[in-house]
Amino acid sequence: MRNKYITATLLALLSAGAEGQAQDTGNAPRLVVNIAIDQLRTDYLESFEPLYSNDGFRKIMQGGLLYTNAQYPFAPIDRASAIAALNTGTTPNNNGIVSEQWFDRSSLRPVSCVDDAAFSGLLTQETASAQSVMTTTLSDELKVGTKGKAFIYSIAERKDAAVIPAGHNGDGAFWVNSRENCWCTSTYYSKKAPKWLEAYNLYNTPYKKNSNINEQITDLALKCISANSMGKDEATDMLFITYNAAPQIDKNGYEDCKEVYLRIDQYLGRLINDLRTNVGLDKVLFVVTGTGYYNELKASDKNYRLPGGTIFINRTANLLNMYLGALYGSDKYVEGYMNNQIFLNTKLLDKKRLNLQEITEISKTFVRQCQGVGNAFSADNIMSTYSPELDKARKGFYLSRCGDIMIEAAPGWNIINEDTQQQISQNYNYLQTPIIFYGPNIKSEKITTPVTVEKVSPTIAKTIRIRAPNGCKEAPLF
Repeated sequence: MRNKYITATLLALLSAGAEGQAQDTGNAPRLVVNIAIDQLRTDYLESFEPLYSNDGFRKIMQGGLLYTNAQYPFAPIDRASAIAALNTGTTPNNNGIVSEQWFDRSSLRPVSCVDDAAFSGLLTQETASAQSVMTTTLSDELKVGTKGKAFIYSIAERKDAAVIPAGHNGDGAFWVNSRENCWCTSTYYSKKAPKWLEAYNLYNTPYKKNSNINEQITDLALKCISANSMGKDEATDMLFITYNAAPQIDKNGYEDCKEVYLRIDQYLGRLINDLRTNVGLDKVLFVVTGTGYYNELKASDKNYRLPGGTIFINRTANLLNMYLGALYGSDKYVEGYMNNQIFLNTKLLDKKRLNLQEITEISKTFVRQCQGVGNAFSADNIMSTYSPELDKARKGFYLSRCGDIMIEAAPGWNIINEDTQQQISQNYNYLQTPIIFYGPNIKSEKITTPVTVEKVSPTIAKTIRIRAPNGCKEAPLF
């Protein structure tokens, strides 16, 4: 029998009548390998196809169902918000994951989207849980559908990319503790780190081998599958992997993407070949997705007279505070700033009996006049106004985690926070990201019609015969 750690959330769902939603195993895959590749682009993926091996990208692109034009219907997009959308089947205005970090009004500090002081780290000082995900995830529904029998693990270099897919009821989420050079996890999943993880750390410390992090992720994924006998019984198991396809700078100062894609092709081939031998490809569903954004490297821009520049969000916020001080008396009207957002001191405004809507309108008008700002919106604009221009911003907005003023940079301009060195790139280039399904009963086809990534979770759910996450409103792709 499988010895499972089932959280209170799962028990509550089961006691509320979820038994009626049990997985109809039938011919459902016994293992789903759900791979998100950060910053994966369809054009690059297809351009390098002649260079791929026969076992990696080429196999799943030619033998699987390839959607070349998947779109994210919200903005802004980053790694965390993209992965949350893929795994909840809905956008940040519902699932709550608006970015990798947001400004916490109670502490006046930035916090990670998966920080949680209630659950300490294992093999790390970082705390973590999925409590900030405000809907169920695909992994939650699989736990409920299999009555706790499914094994669910998630592996990524970064904490948010590991925790979000594992959801509220996963068996483990593993990410890199770069200070200690080891893989770590959280007490949110178990009281102790798994023995197989500790053994892996002992002999395979990240960064100490001559390999990149995507190779380490592949090694740990194969160890996880083997140690937990994933895909070996009637209940469908699920493994989430997040690779990184971000560009690198070559010796001449230009982006080098080819090497990154060829390496990921190699690691994907290893996964496929190992699972062919140890589980059987007739029992495995591979799902590969991109995250819908691309941070272009600017190393070579200085060689050309390109329009654009940098908006310093901290300076913009300070100038706004000075402006409001000139109008209403010197004070701290701006409480903080984060990403492309400015947070007003609502308690101070209330104390001074100033109208918040009036102040946000004044602030929005002032910010629009700053160099490099293409547009600015207030929270009230986004929440109450429905227009094509604001639709993406509205779907990316969660009231308690977003600011009062949102800045949209003009083309060619980036937003930088000098305090944290965080850079926000708002690209206007049309970007296609792929979705690939490869597995039993999946016919080979290439589809160029645009599709929304909100359809990924319900499609997987239908394929493995469970219900879709509770925030999902989209129909499956097939």
